[in-house]
Amino acid sequence: MSDTITPPPSRMAPCPCGSGKRFKSCHGASSDSNPSLIKPSNKDLHLRALAQQQAGNLAAAIVLHRQVLATDPDDAITQHYLGLALMDLERPELVEEAFALLDTALEKMPEEPEFHNNMATVYINRGEYEAAIGSADMTLSLSPAHARAHCNKALALQEMGAHTEALALFERAVKLEPRLVLAQWNESLSLLALGRYQQGFALFEKRYQLPGYTGRTVFPNIERWDGVPIPGRKLTIIAEQGLGESLQYMRFAPYYADLGLEITLVVPETLKELTRTLDARITVVADNSLLLKFDGWTGMMSLPYHRKLSEKNVGSAAYLSVPADSVANMRAALLADSKHVTGNKLVGLCYAGNTQKQARRFDRFLFAEQLAVLAQMPGITWVSLQKGEAVTEAMFTQHFPQGISKTLNTLWDTAVLASSCDAVVSIDTVIAHLAGALGLHTHLLLHTPAEWRWCLGDSP
Repeated sequence: MSDTITPPPSRMAPCPCGSGKRFKSCHGASSDSNPSLIKPSNKDLHLRALAQQQAGNLAAAIVLHRQVLATDPDDAITQHYLGLALMDLERPELVEEAFALLDTALEKMPEEPEFHNNMATVYINRGEYEAAIGSADMTLSLSPAHARAHCNKALALQEMGAHTEALALFERAVKLEPRLVLAQWNESLSLLALGRYQQGFALFEKRYQLPGYTGRTVFPNIERWDGVPIPGRKLTIIAEQGLGESLQYMRFAPYYADLGLEITLVVPETLKELTRTLDARITVVADNSLLLKFDGWTGMMSLPYHRKLSEKNVGSAAYLSVPADSVANMRAALLADSKHVTGNKLVGLCYAGNTQKQARRFDRFLFAEQLAVLAQMPGITWVSLQKGEAVTEAMFTQHFPQGISKTLNTLWDTAVLASSCDAVVSIDTVIAHLAGALGLHTHLLLHTPAEWRWCLGDSP
């Protein structure tokens, strides 16, 4: 996870560059220190644009930045922040213009470390990690104590699998800027990747302090659980991030029911039916407003930390299920489809995941030539587990004319269909998490290096 440095809402706030100075005395003074940078008549527009950008209102910021450049086309600061705003929209047709603006601004102000550091962030978000390291190094050559540049270089190394080197840089960044939560949280991911689970999950708790974390606002007047299991106390556990993370971490909830806690899980609606097969002692809801009085809450991703997770107690048994008769009926229906059954093995296939993210979007689906290789494997009848708008059904029937495709309206439908197969092959991690939770023989196609949660080889 990375972030771009943009000005804070108040000029009296600390400068985001990590200098320790107030913004008005650091990068906020840029327009005052050189009158040629921003025309006096444009200062109001300039500050309004930066405020909109800081608030995440990119469209409004872009309009204001363009108004500044209309009267002062050589304003390097506005060119830089307009380039960042265009890049943050993640629209491919704007990338060329964004890079042109960013490059032009750097040509005019090559000694500005913040410009180089923001470029490092851009490259990280695009998955261009070597380029990110180059920009971070340039920042550090201009400003050796730049905490966020150390953090950005560490992030790039982390994504390349160099976790030991990344750890040293994260630690350096935190030493320079002790309140840099972004570095502490990302440090946890490298610790987890190296198998140092207890240290990693302890730092993983820093996510509660990240600006974008929404869990804090779910129950603002109720204390977050401190991890002490007092029998009879009512604990609400909320899902975090996406469906995959919910499927991964819910496995730990029954352990706390074993300790005598009354557990309620709050999960996305699409997971509610499946989650109710987890443990009969656990109440499952999808709407916070349905909750009655309880004693504390925690994010689902904190459960391993409170349990002091290690390789010895991670567990590998199935923890979700669908009715055996539903699976038997589905399998019988699949095998009875003589038009399509060409092999004695039924293998479920999910060939596309979320392609919306700018970085790594090309390793979230299988290319035609890769599908062709699978189609030629003998003795297999392929069953599509694809659902959603990522790829149309026509793609499956094109490459697997003898394959079987069913309409999947819910994740429960997917679970039944996957359970009817002899194995599952997926490039989508949600389907892999689902198949693993059901105890199915699963092959996950991953980019390398993979995230810490997948370990190496067989993963529990």
